[in-house]
Amino acid sequence: MAFAIMIYHLISWKLFHPEAGSTLGNFGIYGVSIFFVLSGLSMGIIYNRFIKDF
Repeated sequence: MAFAIMIYHLISWKLFHPEAGSTLGNFGIYGVSIFFVLSGLSMGIIYNRFIKDF
């Protein structure tokens, strides 16, 4: 997933900036949502140990 994000940003920086309504733009919107969900989940799992000991 991180590789797909890197490719998206490389393409938009070097070649063109895809429209938000395009197929690539729609996948980018979903990618950002998935990134935030996975980040919150991983932080919750990691910090759950610290909260229990507090």
